[in-house]
Parts: sequence; C-alpha cells; structure tokens
Amino acid sequence: MRCLPVDLVSESDWRTAVDRVRAVFGKIDGMAFCVGSLPATDFTETTPEEFQRHLETNVLSLFFALRVLLPIFKSQGEGSIVVVGSMGGVVPLPYQSLYAACKYAVRGCALSLSEEYNGSPVSVSLLSVGPVQSRMIEQVAERDNSAISFINRPLLPQQVAIHVCRLLLHPKRELILPRVMAPALRLANLSPTLFHILNRLLRPIGVRRQRRYRKESVGLHAAQPRRERVWT
Repeated sequence: MRCLPVDLVSESDWRTAVDRVRAVFGKIDGMAFCVGSLPATDFTETTPEEFQRHLETNVLSLFFALRVLLPIFKSQGEGSIVVVGSMGGVVPLPYQSLYAACKYAVRGCALSLSEEYNGSPVSVSLLSVGPVQSRMIEQVAERDNSAISFINRPLLPQQVAIHVCRLLLHPKRELILPRVMAPALRLANLSPTLFHILNRLLRPIGVRRQRRYRKESVGLHAAQPRRERVWT
C-alpha cells in the first residue's frame, strides 16, 4: 500500500501519483474513484466561489483522473474504472441542488464513457449510492429538509467497498445501492412528475427515519469515551 498526497484538481499531481504507483507495482489494473463534497449552505446563500470549489472537487477531479488513466489503460490493453456516484445523480435532491448538479455531471460522464468503451478491454462502471455512514451524512442529518436522504438506513462503508471491488472485477454499466431502492429510483428517473409523486409518498417515512437517525447518532457519540488527542 502507498498513500500519496495529491491535489485532485491538478493534472500534474495526478500524473506524478500515477507514475509513482506504476514505478512500484509495474502497472495499474484499475481505479476506484470516490470523491465528494456537499455544500453546507442553501442555494441562494452559496457564493460563486463556493460553488466553483465544489464543482472542482466533485467533477473536475474526475476529469483529470480519467484524462490521465484512460490513455494508459488503452495503451496497455486493459483496465477497469469504477466511479462512485450518488443517488443525487439519478433523481433530484430537493434542498441539495448544487450537490445534485455536480453528481448529475459525474453520472453523465461515467455512463457516456461506459458506452464509448463498450466491447473494449477498458471498462467504466458507475456505482450510484444512497447515503453512507460518514461525516457527510451526519452533516445532512442536521438539515430538517433532507428527509429524502433517510428513506433507507445509511449504508455501511464496507458495503460500498465490497461492491466497488466486485465492479472492478466484473464491470457493469451502473449499479444502484441500496438495491431495494433501485426500481423506484429508475422509475422516478423517467419523469420529474413521477419523482414528485414518489417524493410526496415517501417523504413522511424519511422524516421519521431522519429523526431516529439523529437520536441514534447522539446516543452513539455520548456513549463513546473521550480520548486524549495525541500529537506525533
């Protein structure tokens, strides 16, 4: 294992990191791309500079990763890419419009490349996931208008990692997690009107589960012993 500090929106940093990995391991068989940031403010309160920063993190970083790695995979005659996207790239996310805008771009890019490389030894798979237990979902949980993110219990990071590994070995155009939500999301993706109807029906469930998640999260943090911070 090698851990490398990289500026994800710097093409030269990507090339340096890829060259170092190839120097150690000889070749790169695949890449799992999992990057994301969530604006903390409402649409009308977000500054152009903040949106630019989130656009760079969520979208531009993927552009540089693909720009560097795809030519390498083509030249070596094989390579597998898994892009971890979001439910926010499949259906609208009310009150998270800037985040959804970025993830729609990620999904469109990944699916388009999947078609371009279909039938070749290079594959691009998209893993569109719902909320995952992370610092991001804790941030979302504090927003009263984010009930749609809690219709299902947040996934464990380990669950996502397992499916990333499976897609690296057995590519698919797109896999949606949790699987139980996939039919509803694909149906809602057909029309904004269908999403509007489903959102109205499912929102009360999301509100209840979001409140439950808040209580469980508070209880979990309260039960954890305080630790001294050790600086090394």
